Amino acid sequence: MCEQCIAKAVMVAENVIPGFHLMQATQGSRHWKKGWYGLVEVNDPTLVFEGPLLQDPTHGWSDDAINAMSLEVQAQLGRYDESVEKLEEALVVDAGTGYRIVSACMEVGYNRKEDGFIHYWLMNYMATMANLAAAAVK
Repeated sequence: MCEQCIAKAVMVAENVIPGFHLMQATQGSRHWKKGWYGLVEVNDPTLVFEGPLLQDPTHGWSDDAINAMSLEVQAQLGRYDESVEKLEEALVVDAGTGYRIVSACMEVGYNRKEDGFIHYWLMNYMATMANLAAAAVK
């Protein structure tokens, strides 16, 4: 039986990046804990990460705006950074898998020179796409 079935994964966003669905385990299994997210190409997740799935609260802000951010936004940014670090750990994958993920991200707009580290970009992008998918269902 596939890991997706064992974990009773639900779709969060189809083709969140080309070729990868973003799913979340509702039951959990040995490799995919309940509540964790997975990027799934076929049946088994290509990678799993704990989450939470969060948008960058300072996305698109100028340096001046970031320097003047409130304590509330600083706290949100701290939670975002913690979540991104968990994703970074999950992104330690074999070369072929890494190539597929990076290529898919580039197809939808990731640019290393402009966007920086991929794990920061990918977390924000997945959270944004998940929010759009949820809004479309309502």
